[in-house]
Amino acid sequence: MFKPITLLNVALLGLLGFTPLLQASTPNASQIASLQGDRLLLQNGNQRPNPARVGNRLTNQSQALIVPGNNRSLARLAFVGGGQSYDGLLLQAGPDQQQTEYRFPCVIVGGKVTLSWRQGNNRGCKYGVHLSPGRSSAAPKQQQKPSAASKQLSEDSSESKEASLTIQPLGTDPILLRAVVDDNLQAIETLQGEILIISAQYPEGLRLRSGERYFNLGDGQDQVEPFNPTEAIANSPDLQEFLNPEIWRESQLPAPVSQDIDNHLIAFRDLNQNTAATDTPDMTDLSLACQAEVDFYLANLKATMGNTWRPPYPPSPGVWRTEVNYLLTKDGRVQNLQVAQSSGANIIDQAALSHVRTLEQRFEPFPSCYPYEALPVDNNFTVRYQ
Repeated sequence: MFKPITLLNVALLGLLGFTPLLQASTPNASQIASLQGDRLLLQNGNQRPNPARVGNRLTNQSQALIVPGNNRSLARLAFVGGGQSYDGLLLQAGPDQQQTEYRFPCVIVGGKVTLSWRQGNNRGCKYGVHLSPGRSSAAPKQQQKPSAASKQLSEDSSESKEASLTIQPLGTDPILLRAVVDDNLQAIETLQGEILIISAQYPEGLRLRSGERYFNLGDGQDQVEPFNPTEAIANSPDLQEFLNPEIWRESQLPAPVSQDIDNHLIAFRDLNQNTAATDTPDMTDLSLACQAEVDFYLANLKATMGNTWRPPYPPSPGVWRTEVNYLLTKDGRVQNLQVAQSSGANIIDQAALSHVRTLEQRFEPFPSCYPYEALPVDNNFTVRYQ
């Protein structure tokens, strides 16, 4: 029921030092496009920080923008390349109850961040944005050479390393996400596109797709759950402003950069309209012959799904059963994936969800008689442990 798929090679990101983010695809500068609130500061090395201003540029690794944790202050930045070119990445630091510090070029310390990469391969920090909890107010000391960067990271506490992570964009589609990182919580929402989360817990990377939310409460327990990106955007004035081209046009960015940002955000608007979740079809409209073909297709799919699943060990002996529901689209994508009935063990439930995602876009085509764009599927995953 499945066709071969080329696996993504993430070997270059296997180091927990996260050094690739400081190598290629480093932007020439990040420019402050707009500010909101008060007491936002621009720090240059060990010098006394100055008030941040719209139009300020961060151009070297000793610079940082500090957004206070008062739940109202924020800063929006656009990444620029050589000359007056746009480098394909927009960033918003804050608002949050905890201080958010952005360190040029690709580091966030504490607080809350919104990120958006444009479509294509030409985009800043494409090897990752590093997030760590705000446990230190020391000035940033990033270095360009990997060995120096590794040395700097080794100076952090082991607990800080455990709580740190890197977000890497996957593919070439536009990406929009929100993330919160502090001492007790890591939370990432992928509103559009697909990312890889790399951390001490996931050195090979955890793939997070549009409509998936990752939680880690700092106690070693984490989970991925579905959410509705359209509703999240509709309920967030911050996100609506972030996606509004008018907000970015009011900045002091060069005209070519502003135009490219317009194209970046317009593409997001179109994508949001075109990728809404597919409606569940009415299967009662099928003929008896077509229903039989669909039933046979689903039986083979479920058998293959069960035969290829390698579950983790459950927490104790017994029978552990997880039921998941999802819509399978004609092009092999999985939508609305959720746990319909939990096994009672989060490790089993998450393994079932991950297995479905792993086999995405490897499904055989629908039966030719099937007229709809999506097919509802329910899968049961059972572990018997004695």
